Formats: sequence, C-alpha cells, structure tokens
Amino acid sequence: NINFLKIYPNPSNGEININLNDFKIGRVAVYNIMGRVIKETKIENNIRLDLSSLNNGFYYVYFYSDDKIISVNKITINH
Repeated sequence: NINFLKIYPNPSNGEININLNDFKIGRVAVYNIMGRVIKETKIENNIRLDLSSLNNGFYYVYFYSDDKIISVNKITINH
C-alpha cells in the first residue's frame, strides 16, 4: 500500500473515510472477495464512502490513476 492513502476506520460499521493527502486519484472501486465490483466512484479529494448496505465481511478497495492500479487495501465491514 502506498503511504499517501489512509482508510479508516478499519474494521468499519459501513462508512469509511479516505484521505488522499493531496495525491490525485482518478477513481476508487470496492470489490467483494469474488472479484465483483460492488461500488465505484470518481475521486479527487478526501471522501467518505457509505458501504453500510454491504454484508459483513472482507472487501478490497482499489485505487486507480489513469486506469492503472495505484493501491489495493483490504477492509472489513462489521455491523
């Protein structure tokens, strides 16, 4: 993982904050453990993602810049 990204809280009850620390990312995508895209959004600044509709479990957050994977982070949703 790249040190410019901060995802918290992890584990989460469904809302996660993403701090980019001024790094420019084009988009973020959340995948389930089967590799299916659950949520995808463009991102330019720090954001809060609402993942509260997801079931408890592990998910992967992919960060893309110019369609290249910059970082992959594992998160846990636990309601």
